Amino acid sequence: MTFSTSRKKRARNDISTESNFTFSIYLPEGEQNSKPALWFPSKLNDELVLYIIDFLGFIEANCLEYVGQYKQILPLVPIRLVVTNFQAKPFNLIATCFNSNNLKQLDLRYNGIGHEAFSLITPALHNLQHINLQYNDLGTAGAYLLAAVLKKNTSIRYLDLRQNNIGDAGLHVIADALESNKSLKHLFLEDEATAGTNALMAALSSNSTLVELGLYYGVFISDFAANLLANALCTGHVHLKRLEFRGNFLQPDGVKAISKALDGIKKSELEDLMLDYQPLGKEGGVALSHCLKTNPILVSISLKDTGLEDEGAAALAEALKGNNTLKCLGLQCNTIKLSGISALACALKHNQGLEQLDLSYNFIGDEGVPHLSDALKCNNSLKRLGLISNQIGNSGAIVLADALRTNMCLSRLCLGHNLIDDTGAIAIAELLLTNRYLKEVNLLNNKLGSLGQECLEEVLLINTGIERLVWSTIDTTINPCQEFDQIFCMQ
Repeated sequence: MTFSTSRKKRARNDISTESNFTFSIYLPEGEQNSKPALWFPSKLNDELVLYIIDFLGFIEANCLEYVGQYKQILPLVPIRLVVTNFQAKPFNLIATCFNSNNLKQLDLRYNGIGHEAFSLITPALHNLQHINLQYNDLGTAGAYLLAAVLKKNTSIRYLDLRQNNIGDAGLHVIADALESNKSLKHLFLEDEATAGTNALMAALSSNSTLVELGLYYGVFISDFAANLLANALCTGHVHLKRLEFRGNFLQPDGVKAISKALDGIKKSELEDLMLDYQPLGKEGGVALSHCLKTNPILVSISLKDTGLEDEGAAALAEALKGNNTLKCLGLQCNTIKLSGISALACALKHNQGLEQLDLSYNFIGDEGVPHLSDALKCNNSLKRLGLISNQIGNSGAIVLADALRTNMCLSRLCLGHNLIDDTGAIAIAELLLTNRYLKEVNLLNNKLGSLGQECLEEVLLINTGIERLVWSTIDTTINPCQEFDQIFCMQ
């Protein structure tokens, strides 16, 4: 076997003192046609990260035995183990090699190991701090095994159980374990469950350590479950700071109960609320606007594709006029048209706290841009603005560019998937020649010709402060809904 380091080859006894190294283990020469097994370890910032990858679903036992030879260095640093594309056979070897107090993080996502293979490694889980088990088909039996670990493990901080088919019964036992576990802070679930959701929400009232809960598609949040959550948030005993709910069929009555729990009189500590892909409708927007008027803690709300329309957006806008605590607001895919954008623009004239606003995939059009532009002339807080796919053409781009000549706050602007051609691109290029505050501009998948592209290229030569300026046509198979999040890291 051969190995190489990022600087130079080192003897085995030097590994523990290397501050930043990586090396790979290959099968011996002459066996290149065998199924390859690779092990990539790296030591970064006093943490040893071990990557065990088998691209063809097979691993040689001698490779893991070779890993075992390095056990003398493992007690020296915390270990994070990442395993990809494994089958059941080697998991008992992994448990043997890394069943030590120094294995702190285990990442087994996308392996489909099932509960039988999982049972082989549960003895090695009792001291872990971070466990990622996404897409492993653990089933209800695996949930029982994990619940037993949660009751004994006093170190675990992070658990991701998405897509494991644990069902209602599995969620029940996880909820039961949460009542006694005093260390878990981050929990993520995505499976078909209804009654199990009720048990989980009821368990929250007894749990004072969980700070982040993510429930995704299939975990049905009924009005009853929402009320249980609301009651837990009001107790003062619960310290949840982030709720991320996506596609849970949360109804307007449910969001009303949660909103009441988040008003300024209650004791909730919640800072980030994500309710994407829920049928909230206008009623849900109105309900959330009530808590925004009094809540002094919420800093981020995401309401992507929740059916708010103009009425729901207008209600939120009215609440924003007196709220300077909220920093991030996501309103993508909500059929917001002229009256809704007019109300939001009016709110931006009064609000001096909001820093990120995503209005992508609505219907602002050239008619709505002047309202936003007027707000940007006097707003001194907004730093990131997402306007992907809003039917904005040249006239809207020109008006927006003119408004930003005097704006000294906005640093990120996303105008991808609109109708801007060379005329609008030239206006934006002229803006960037003088505006030194805009750092990123996205014009992907518009209608730019060679002239517009040449002007933007010239801007890059003159304005060296620009960090990212993109305009090329992109592959339309890429999910554009993620574009703003990826480029601007909106949370």
